[in-house]
Amino acid sequence: MAVSPNTNFTSGQILTATQANNWPRGVMGYYVSTANSAIGAATADITGTSITFTAEANRLYRALFTCDYSVTNAGALAGFYMTDGSNNIIQNIANTTSTNSGFAQITVQFLFTASAGSVTRKMRTDVSAGTGTIRGTSGQVYMFSIEDMGPA
Repeated sequence: MAVSPNTNFTSGQILTATQANNWPRGVMGYYVSTANSAIGAATADITGTSITFTAEANRLYRALFTCDYSVTNAGALAGFYMTDGSNNIIQNIANTTSTNSGFAQITVQFLFTASAGSVTRKMRTDVSAGTGTIRGTSGQVYMFSIEDMGPA
């Protein structure tokens, strides 16, 4: 039944409201660090950055990752990757350099769609030479979030 502003309801009638499917739904999951995470030569998970959420078909999602990081070898490339739950690389997000023992900041975002159902996205990293640190202490944090942006 169409409802106008002056509709009078009688006993037993039910008014049902439905939510439009075209609005962003906001944050699906997030992680904010409480400790540092190591970077090594072998590609590995960044501590805490695995997020599993229930995706809907035909929706656009945004993954956002930001951190301060350092490497022990000046000019070494630090790689950052978004992967699925089986470590398949979905997006090579950045290969970037940092000064020896100095911290640099990186913020990346990636827009994606997913099949309906349970979906896992996580951040992984490696370094081309030496080792490194993603800072989650000393007043600094790193974070990873997944946000529903609305219809794809």
